[in-house]
Parts: sequence; structure tokens; C-alpha cells
Amino acid sequence: MNIFKKIKKLFSNEVSLDGEPVELITPYQLKNDKFKIGAKLIVPKDMVLVVTLGNKVMEVINEGEYQISSALMPNVANKLRLDKVDKYGKQKDSFSAGAYFVKTNQSFEVNISNYRKLRYTQGYKSYFIVKFHGKVTCKIANLNKIFGILLKNYPRIKSDSAEFLIETILNENLTDKLDRATYAKQDYQDKTTPLLNFVNDKIKDWTSSVGVTTENVEIEFEVKEKLPKEKKEKVKKTKEEKQVEKQLGTEVLEKIEVNNTETEGEVAMYDDEQPKKKSKSKKYVDLSLDNLYDDSESKICQNCGEKNRKDALTCYKCGAKIGEEE
Repeated sequence: MNIFKKIKKLFSNEVSLDGEPVELITPYQLKNDKFKIGAKLIVPKDMVLVVTLGNKVMEVINEGEYQISSALMPNVANKLRLDKVDKYGKQKDSFSAGAYFVKTNQSFEVNISNYRKLRYTQGYKSYFIVKFHGKVTCKIANLNKIFGILLKNYPRIKSDSAEFLIETILNENLTDKLDRATYAKQDYQDKTTPLLNFVNDKIKDWTSSVGVTTENVEIEFEVKEKLPKEKKEKVKKTKEEKQVEKQLGTEVLEKIEVNNTETEGEVAMYDDEQPKKKSKSKKYVDLSLDNLYDDSESKICQNCGEKNRKDALTCYKCGAKIGEEE
């Protein structure tokens, strides 16, 4: 629509869409929230106009160009008495109603997922958790049915109200049904035929109940297994150990055990006492005769020339008297 047609439309009561609609449902804002009798109505190709009063569908007008009148909307005219003449001899020239353009042949997708955790017990303290997600392709089959449900659940229908309604119905019902089902972990992991048939049949039933047909279902399952934790064996304590534990306390005993491993048997009984570490280095004493006597204080044997202690009277080697020659 060019700029001149848009300006012209602002000053007229024509009911038509600007450009190609993208959404499945397009709520239409009427001028002054009213249909003007005698105004032009244009319904695009592959679309219908749904006219509502309160929470009821009154008219479904197919594609084409029309002039708004009582003949075009007989249910509305009968409900609002549009043909009635007032005391001044005039008929109503407008009326308030809801207007929605809907794509009848367009398929649409809704996302599905579990709204709460699915937990299944499989043994003693053993269970597995299942999550599912996917999408369902749908198409409107009964316009009056789905709009009747939408009008009862929402005060004003938005462009995504139909998708949101179907998603809510599918997610809540499928989660509850699978929660009560008895399928094994292997069924979810392998996506077995009985499980998929169960899901497809249930989804078709739920969508049909709101006037929608199911064209395709895609679903994936995620499985996480939880096994019981291994029990730790408790070491039985003797009476003596229990008495020591009462007297010293568990913290002191832990310090004793730690210090025993670090100091090879020495115990630190208190926090401020550090265990003495054994020295691994050894000291050796040189006991050779050269270092045993000091030259300045030794006596030299005149007979053999051997060194002797300063207080020696005889040589320890040859037996001669010190200071005498044999």
C-alpha cells in the first residue's frame, strides 16, 4: 500500500490489512473500535475475518471484497438488532465487535518440553531422570472451536495466543501422562516404537480437542541415571581407643596421627610443641695416630724414631726408654 492509500485509509472506515500478514492470527484495530455500516471490507487471499462478540464467534467471512451490512453479518445484526429503527426513524450506523484476520491454510509450529522433572525408580536408591523436547507442526481445522477456546481463556486474543494455548496443553498433558507411564530407561534411550506411537496418539487427541490437526511430531529424550553411593566401611574402635578419644578429643588424636607419620614415631601433644626430628647426619671421629697426638707435646724415641706420649717412659714400639738409646 502506497502513502496515498494509507492517508486515505486514515480518514475512512475501510477494514483491510496493510501489506502481507506474517502471523497466524492478526488482531485488527478498528477505527473508534467499531464497524461502520456501509464501509468497505477487504479479506485477503487464503484468509478469513473472524468477528466476535464477547467470548463467542459470530461471523467467519471468507476472502473477497464486501460492504459491511446486516446481510453480510446476519448473526451480529440479529444479536445487536441492527435493523431496528429508533423513535427518530433511524437505524444504527455502527457497532462494536472484535475483528481478527486468520490464515486458514498456513501450518504453524509449537515447541514442546516437560514443565517438571520426570523421575523413575529402577532399584534400591537408583533412579533415572527424563527430559523431552521437540516441536509439533499443526494446522487449524475448526476455526469456531479454537476461537471459542481462545476467547474463554484470554480477554483479548494476541497474534501468538493460539500457539501459546496449544503449547500449554501439550506440555502439561504429555508430562503428566509420561510421569504415570511405565516405560523403561531403554525405551527413552532408543526411542522405541511403542513409546513414539503413544506420544503421537496422545498429541493428536489433544490438538483435535481444540480444533487443530497434527501434521508432524518431532521429539527427543535425554536420560540421566543416578546410582546409589557406595557405603564407606566404618572401623570399629576398641574400648581403650574410645576412652582415649573421650579424654583427649578427636582433634588432638588427629594431630597425633598426622605427626606420627611426619616425625617417625615422635608425638606432638600440644599445639605449641614441635616434634624433634631425628638428625640423619652422622659425625665421625678421626682416630688415626697422626691426629691423635700433637707433635709439639709428643716424645720421639731415640732408638726407633717413633712418636710417643709426652708422659711415656718407654717407647710403645721398641720398648726402649725414652731419651736413651740402645
